[in-house]
Amino acid sequence: METLQITSKEFADKQELFFDLAAQGAQVFIRRGENHFFVLAPVRAEYVNNDEEYYFSPNEIAHIGLAQQQARKGQVTHCNTVEDTMRFFESL
Repeated sequence: METLQITSKEFADKQELFFDLAAQGAQVFIRRGENHFFVLAPVRAEYVNNDEEYYFSPNEIAHIGLAQQQARKGQVTHCNTVEDTMRFFESL
């Protein structure tokens, strides 16, 4: 699935959609301001339901690295408006 870059407003307006996409394997980057990005990533229940610190598995680290490489190369979908976002999702 493609990497998505959305604004914090788009995320706030369509949280359920972006949570579902992340759960299905989409790489969702949320931009807040000019230089702040956050990654929306599902966490397995066993990490939440115990007292151990959360950590990324080697597979998850590889996926994050791939997403970073794709973002550096410009291989992301920019959705600047809700309409852009909806057009993108309708094209999937």
